Amino acid sequence: MSPVQEKYELILQRVDALLAPEGFKKSGRCFRKRLPQAEVRWSICFQKTRHSTAGEIDFTFEVRAESKERPPWCEDYVPRETWYGGAGRRIGHLMPKKDDAWWEIVDGTSAEVLSAQINEVLISYALPFLKQFQTEQHLSVYHRKLSDSPEWKRNYPVAIDALAYALFDKKDDAEVEKRINNVRHVGKINGADKTVIEATIERVLKTYGPERASLQKQAAARIGFPGFGKLLEIMISKLIWVLIRLIQKLARFFAPK
Repeated sequence: MSPVQEKYELILQRVDALLAPEGFKKSGRCFRKRLPQAEVRWSICFQKTRHSTAGEIDFTFEVRAESKERPPWCEDYVPRETWYGGAGRRIGHLMPKKDDAWWEIVDGTSAEVLSAQINEVLISYALPFLKQFQTEQHLSVYHRKLSDSPEWKRNYPVAIDALAYALFDKKDDAEVEKRINNVRHVGKINGADKTVIEATIERVLKTYGPERASLQKQAAARIGFPGFGKLLEIMISKLIWVLIRLIQKLARFFAPK
């Protein structure tokens, strides 16, 4: 192990010494605490850049409050997990500047000084953030607030979750239609395929509000957005047109000179 790697390991040891009295247990590069209700788990996971070497290490860490509840944005094909990252980001986004933060270790780095800095960040920002989330209900309230935050208004998974919460909370039809159309809008600007967007909306309606499945077509009609069946028809028509053009080109290529 190089001197730089030894410094990194020393920093992790000091983090362990700080977090252990708080109930965290070290597992690899992660420190986790499962709360008494067994609904929520706190995780602080350190990660190095792919370009780190024996002579230079750049690192940061993720801070997350996790739950066992599968989020609405998870499609059926997404493998099921024991824990889902309910809330949190890399530590820099939880600090005042709200920017990605990385730390560097080289030969001249003082492990003692850097370790003290990292522990101060954990005490000042990571732990206060995590302590907001004692139950799944706290995570649910947090997710509902995200949908109204300017920072997250263009986030596709957040838009899907917002639709599910509107259905779960028995919001009126007008609000549900608004959320449906927002999923379409945000999905479009994030490059999601229209057929995939419509299939997602259909899945969320069936799961969280099957009695209001008709709102998907109603909302589409009001904004002139084609329904899933119509989109499938359009895609098949385009595919047929492409195949016809390809056959025509091949026929010209192989035609006798």
